[in-house]
This record gives sequence, C-alpha cells and structure tokens, in this order.
Amino acid sequence: MSLASDVRLCLSQWITQLLEAVPIRSRATFVELLCACMISPEGWVTRAIGALLRKKHWTTYYKLIERGYVEVLPIARAVLALILQIVPEQVLTFVVDDTLVPRTSATAPGCSIRHDHATPERIAALPVQEYRLSLYGKEQRIRLRSTIAVVRFLKGAPVRALWCQFFDPDKDAWTKPRLLLASELDLGALDVVHIYARRWGIEPLFHNLKRWWGASNLWQQSQAALELWMQIRSTAWVLAQLLTFVVAKAFPMQAVAPWRTGHALTAGLVAQWMRIEFTGLAFRDGFNKKSQKFSFPAPRNDPRIRDWGGQSP
Repeated sequence: MSLASDVRLCLSQWITQLLEAVPIRSRATFVELLCACMISPEGWVTRAIGALLRKKHWTTYYKLIERGYVEVLPIARAVLALILQIVPEQVLTFVVDDTLVPRTSATAPGCSIRHDHATPERIAALPVQEYRLSLYGKEQRIRLRSTIAVVRFLKGAPVRALWCQFFDPDKDAWTKPRLLLASELDLGALDVVHIYARRWGIEPLFHNLKRWWGASNLWQQSQAALELWMQIRSTAWVLAQLLTFVVAKAFPMQAVAPWRTGHALTAGLVAQWMRIEFTGLAFRDGFNKKSQKFSFPAPRNDPRIRDWGGQSP
C-alpha cells in the first residue's frame, strides 16, 4: 500500500472516531475545517478555507466557529482517547502550562489579599537532599525537601509535596523553592523531579504551534470562538503527530527534506508532505451523511511528488 493510501486510511478512521464528539449537523463542516488545518500552516480561518475545495458559503464555517455549534471539551476528550489508543507508551505525562491557564492580574479584585498556608519554618525543617542531575540539557545542582501532605484544593487528597531549588552558579545562590505535587505516593523525590523535567518538551511544542501551526495568528471575536478554533488546529497537529508513529519507515525524507535524513520524523514534516499531496481536495465529499463516516479523498497526484526514486508514494 502506498504512503498516501496509508495516511488516508489512518485519517479516515481517526477522524470518523473524533466525529462522535461533534453534533451531527456540524460534522461535515467540522471535517472540512479540521482537514484544512492539517494542510494550512497559518492560523487564519480564511487561509484554512482557501486550502481546500470549498463546497459551502464562507458563512457556514464562520457560524460553526463563532456561534459555538461545537463544544471544546468533548473534542478534547475524544482526542485524548485517540492518543491513548495509538501511542505505544505505558505511561503518558500530562503537562499543563500557564499559557492554557488564566494568569493572575495586579488589577484583579482582591489580588492583594494573600495568605501562605505553607509555613516556611516547617518546610525549612524538613531533611535536605542535594544531587547533581542532568536536567534541561545540562548538569544541574539541585536541593530537595519532600514530605507527604494533604492538599485542600484536591479535597484533602494525600500527595507527595516536593520543594525543589536549583543552584545558580552566576549568582552563587539557590533559586526560590518550586513546589511540585505528585498524586502517586510511591514516587520518590528524584522520580518526581525527572517527570517534571519532561515539561521542557512543551516549550518547543508551543514554538511549533505558534510558528508552523498558526497559533500566533488566531484572531477571533470571542473567547469561545478562539478556544474552539484553537482546539481544531491543535487536533490537526495531534493527527499529524500521530502519523509520525505510523508512516516513519515509509516517509520519503530524502525527497521532502533531505537535510533531515537520519533524524526523527516530526509533525511539521508530515504536514509539509500533506500540503503537497492533499491541498485543494474536496474534503466535504468524503463525509457520508448516511453512515456518518469519513473517507479521506484521493490525492491530486501532484507531479512534484509522483515519483520517489522510481516508486509511487
């Protein structure tokens, strides 16, 4: 089976599964927008619509986004279920960055009323452990204090509380303590630190979302519309990322990005290939209203990618 056929088969199955989280009347339009996001590197809705063979008036797409016909949370849950189904990992690390969490404001009502429920003297009295670990790409000197505590905002659930400090050689001083909480009580302090260090991967992720997936161009008139469009674009990135697990061996790296030969396949490279292969397709025609299933349309057979060293892609 050709690479294009493999990709079409996977996306047909995955998108059909995701459509269960979308209201029936919005599924065809949702399919168009989702597929458009996979082949459009910019965040504007108009650019995404322009990347496909549009079958409806532009107001159809506007209404789905601006009027909130599709809810974000069910889609997010469906995406997570799809990831758990495909990613070959026993344990997945879930990271929430402050980009996704509302920030505090100096002008917010009552922001100056604070109370520190963690008494500093009790924390300082905890046993201290110092280590040298390779974290964030370099060797770090760290200081740890740990204990089992109950957390009020988790309704009294017990957690391992870990206060972590890094030594700053330039200032010849320890940084302010960072509090880490782990619900798995059997994890040791070093285990928690290593798991927390994985959050560093979210930085290049945000870079890619902003630069290559259009998150820096998301301009909507309401928060609800912005969240929905961001969810659709993020879902498109997830699908491209999942494809890297499926098509890595068959991907024509030498033809698409020869300078990346020998390196791991990324969602960006998959998207670059998809833009050449699938731009301008009538994705709406792939949705069957009777069966409520999606079948990814056949490619246009662009002559630039028709031949990969004598073999069809």
